[in-house]
Amino acid sequence: MKKFIALIRSLTAVQILEVLLLAIDKPYTVLNMNTFGNIVVARQDLSGNYRNEYDPRCYGCAATNVICHLIHKPIPALFITDRLDRTRFLMMQEEGDPVVQTHDYDQLLSFENAIDVLRRGRIDNYNSFALRIGLAQMPEDLPLMEITDGILEADKQYVINNINQAIEYLKKHNNS
Repeated sequence: MKKFIALIRSLTAVQILEVLLLAIDKPYTVLNMNTFGNIVVARQDLSGNYRNEYDPRCYGCAATNVICHLIHKPIPALFITDRLDRTRFLMMQEEGDPVVQTHDYDQLLSFENAIDVLRRGRIDNYNSFALRIGLAQMPEDLPLMEITDGILEADKQYVINNINQAIEYLKKHNNS
């Protein structure tokens, strides 16, 4: 978990938004902003026929997909549904078979919450969570709209353009 925390602390505000953009544009999971992680086992195919194989579909919000992009791999179905399991998975990438400490869990909680409120366009709340774990701060006047499932379904390109505008705003105002 130490390497993951060091990684997120090293990101600039621009890099955080660039990873958010990747998470929205090329998600590792099925995007669902109502969950940090969930699985659905597909039991029927598109024709309504029941299938025998175990075919989990992983769902995750922007924060879950940001984590996946930062570690360059999906969070497996076995670990995605619970924050404690996600913490354990991140620690296993670095330390083998970890014992999760409260501090590790709290850091992931703050990171996921920071990304979640950022995608909602709530910069003041993002900065509060970011301060707790040492992430780059965002300017309060950052032009970032709320990203919801409905907006993504209606016009994903509009969301992508909005994030790109926020990135350009940061670059223009030297918040790289």
